[in-house]
Amino acid sequence: MNNKEIKKKRGLREAQNAALILKSDIRSIRHVQDWAFKVRCSKTKLNRLIAKHYGISPKMLMMLVRLDSIIKVIKKHPEMGCYGVANECGLRNDKVLYQFLSRNFDTSFSELRIKTLCDSDLQF
Repeated sequence: MNNKEIKKKRGLREAQNAALILKSDIRSIRHVQDWAFKVRCSKTKLNRLIAKHYGISPKMLMMLVRLDSIIKVIKKHPEMGCYGVANECGLRNDKVLYQFLSRNFDTSFSELRIKTLCDSDLQF
């Protein structure tokens, strides 16, 4: 293995580790800077790493992971209200959850809940 291949594999491992940290700790990660701190790297390095290996920005990956966590909570606790889901996913309150969904995914909590509970293969 040459030096270039070793660097590429190390970068892939670092990107996968960063994504794993994000998924396991999404409740406490609110900004890319928080995520970079948990990964123990600079925000710039995290931006480069995620963009190179996943083809999207860290902010977009955070939004997708947060949406995935919201969907999982809805599936696990279909009776839970908007405030409970927001709290479970690390968002301050139901208003922040509504804003997150409408601004980033052009949907509301009610629509997402219906789609999630009626469609097992939900994708955005």
